Amino acid sequence: MDPEKIKKYAYYLFKCKYLLDNFIVHHAKEEDTLESNPWKLQVWHKDRSGVKVRELLKNLIDDKNLQDRLVHLLSMFEVSFTPRQRKNYLVYCLLYLMNADVNDFDGYAYAEFLENMAYRYFAGVYLSEDKLSDVNKPLPGSFDEVMISNDSLNSSVIPGKNADGFVRIYGDGTAATKGIPLFVFNYLDYKIWKFYDAEVRGKKLKEENRVRREFFEMLGCGDFELKVFDQFYFSRTRKSLEHYYPQNQATGKDGALNTDQINCFGNFAMIGSEANSSGSDWSPHTKLDHYLDSSRKIRQVSVASLKFMIMMQMCDDSGKWDFEEIRTHQQKMLALLL
Repeated sequence: MDPEKIKKYAYYLFKCKYLLDNFIVHHAKEEDTLESNPWKLQVWHKDRSGVKVRELLKNLIDDKNLQDRLVHLLSMFEVSFTPRQRKNYLVYCLLYLMNADVNDFDGYAYAEFLENMAYRYFAGVYLSEDKLSDVNKPLPGSFDEVMISNDSLNSSVIPGKNADGFVRIYGDGTAATKGIPLFVFNYLDYKIWKFYDAEVRGKKLKEENRVRREFFEMLGCGDFELKVFDQFYFSRTRKSLEHYYPQNQATGKDGALNTDQINCFGNFAMIGSEANSSGSDWSPHTKLDHYLDSSRKIRQVSVASLKFMIMMQMCDDSGKWDFEEIRTHQQKMLALLL
């Protein structure tokens, strides 16, 4: 065997290890808490401020907004694709990083790559019927088809999608859904957080401020404070599909929702399995009593999704959660998603 090829192979193995250690998120804690985001994107550096030089960890990017954006994007992929055999996104990240100048790293370019990859996943796979199974699971090779071309990252433009395409695949409560993948919910939560980041983050807006009021109007609900968005992160435990209007109350009679209406995107959210197992049969109002604090402000439920918090606030605003609220919520979320 050619010694030079062996050296080259070993070099690329070490480089991949270096890239994984420094440019991909790692989970720092076993238990999720509200106090801090457990996902870390950090590098080692030499601290020469004291008498003794120390090796310390610091954030990959000094700009907090950009650092948070990268952490959310990378952790969104990580919690969406937990089995090792489904972590295609890591291969695409490594392909990108292999060609990047890591000594003069461009965090904005990396974030743009990750956002483009998220959109290619969503629009190129999850909104393409020919790449989904009969239960809306991506078919083998689907991700590679939209991400790789001639052994390189694909830069072709994916056409924009509209709400009709989403409804055709995932439904709107008028017919039974075939299933909605976890990535769709996580991508929406990222889009909600990004909307917050762009519109109101860091502006210290009071509740009566017009910009803050319009922000919550775009979400379709009343004001449930901005701290929730700062505390939000993609929890590894948030894998349980919550029906906000419970399945056991589906009758289709006397104004109650039928099964198709309950099993639609507007009535679904991802929360922690522990919270879901204890409250899956509660009515929407009972859930408010358990999931809101004494001030009637929303508190996080097993690091609940932003979508779920919006749903609860809508229910608290109107005093009900019927198909009218579900349909309105779905329309608002699709406007952000698409």
